[in-house]
Amino acid sequence: MFIEDVMKRFFQNLFAGVCLILGTASSFAADRSIAVSLGEIPNRAEMGPDGKPWGTYVEIFRRLDDVYEGVSFKIGVFPFARSFNNIASGQADIHFPMGPATANSKLHFVPEPLLELPLVLYSRIEAPLRPGGDWSGKLVEAIGGGQLKEFGIEIGTEDNPRSGLIKVSLGRIDGFIGEQSVVDRALRGADLSNIHREYLKSIPLGVGVQNNETGRELATELVDLIKTLKDTPHNREFLDSIFPPYDDWQMY
Repeated sequence: MFIEDVMKRFFQNLFAGVCLILGTASSFAADRSIAVSLGEIPNRAEMGPDGKPWGTYVEIFRRLDDVYEGVSFKIGVFPFARSFNNIASGQADIHFPMGPATANSKLHFVPEPLLELPLVLYSRIEAPLRPGGDWSGKLVEAIGGGQLKEFGIEIGTEDNPRSGLIKVSLGRIDGFIGEQSVVDRALRGADLSNIHREYLKSIPLGVGVQNNETGRELATELVDLIKTLKDTPHNREFLDSIFPPYDDWQMY
């Protein structure tokens, strides 16, 4: 009887130990976090007065967080160059936003875009740049400029839309490329009447991860997650509301 009691207590303790280990493993899985590095864009991703990230891009990842059970997205906002470097240096798991043309040996584009970004070209009335024209020798900047590879010239970076427009107005650069809503707000605020605006093109806008085995495994997870987000009606409505169709108007 004594031996039976000892053996019974042994197996009870063994079972409790196994449960504790499994419970700890489950806790680790539930606590898994993914570091998100957002390129800073006014009203899209910036730090609020309370020191916390806010904007529509921040809201996208909060909604992804809600959809992705057992994972927490830790969101930070950085200048674009630093945000890209956060991926290359392993300080972040995800960079957003980026287009597929930005992919390189260190950065992999997740092949399920979140948004379709309409780009608008801003230039001077007296020296307008034209989509599809010859931009050789022209100085053009953009928000997150280095990631735009489609135009045959190197695009400089100017992450402040107002500063970019003023440089165009003063003739310091020939053109500025940006998202319609954000740059139009800056254009109206600066009241620059010598700026011509024209629809340029739309590009897929999505997520970048490290271009290695770990990053590509994460990319596979994110493809399914993004599809799930898009398939949820209220989230689909939110995504569709971010970029309105091109509005053809001028300041002059």
